[in-house]
This record gives sequence, C-alpha cells and structure tokens, in this order.
Amino acid sequence: MGQHRPRTGTGIPQLRQRRRVAVLGASAALQPRGWLEAVRPSLSTAPQVLWRRDGARGLGRLEEEQWAAVAGGSLDWSHAVQSLWQGAAAGLDGRTTRARRWCGWARHRWRHGQPDGVVADVVEAVAVESVPASARETLTAL
Repeated sequence: MGQHRPRTGTGIPQLRQRRRVAVLGASAALQPRGWLEAVRPSLSTAPQVLWRRDGARGLGRLEEEQWAAVAGGSLDWSHAVQSLWQGAAAGLDGRTTRARRWCGWARHRWRHGQPDGVVADVVEAVAVESVPASARETLTAL
C-alpha cells in the first residue's frame, strides 16, 4: 500500500503491488503457499502489506500464525457485507424490511469507518436471552 496525493493534497490509499495466492480445498492447504509469500524479499521490504481474505474457516488463525508479523489483515468487503446480512437475517427474524434497513445502515457505517455502533448492536443481540441458538451462533461469528 502507498499514498497517492492528488491536487487537493489529501492522501488517498493506493495499491502499489498485488499478489494473489489461492488453493482449492481447506485453508490448511494454503499454509505452505502463504509461507512462501511471507518470505519473499519484496514483502519484507515493503512499507505496508495488507492481507485480504474471504471468510473461510481457519484463515483468521492462519493470518495470526503466519502473517501477523509482516502484514495487517482484513476481510474483503463483499464477504464482510455477506456476513452483515447473515447477522441481520439471524438476529431480526429473516429477510424482513427491518433486517434490510439494519443491514443497509450497518453497511454504510462500516464502509465509512464507523463500526462501533454496528458492533454494539451485534453484541446486544447476542446478549438477548430469547435469541435462538442458531441465530446466536451466526451473530457470534459476525
């Protein structure tokens, strides 16, 4: 990642170089390839590295084990929105107007760097005793 400075003088994050690493199968199959990427010389000298991932099980653990020392991590936007929708549907009784409104609000807040209200809503929903176990599981994963 780098900074682009347009005429306005405001710094805009800009991707300098991109590499994709993927495997077909379980996240454990990604471990050797991930390690090879982590030890590449250009990665160790880069001023900033971002590890972007989908929401597959095990990738968070892989990120902590292999990439935490050299890269910051994030969930890609499309998978993050998908998780928000699953949480809204689970916590607000399915595909209701209320769930769609909450998801739109949450997506907007998250996109503009204001996730605190979203996180607070999810934590509050998990704490409600009448929430079914399957919905609680989905909300906790979110």
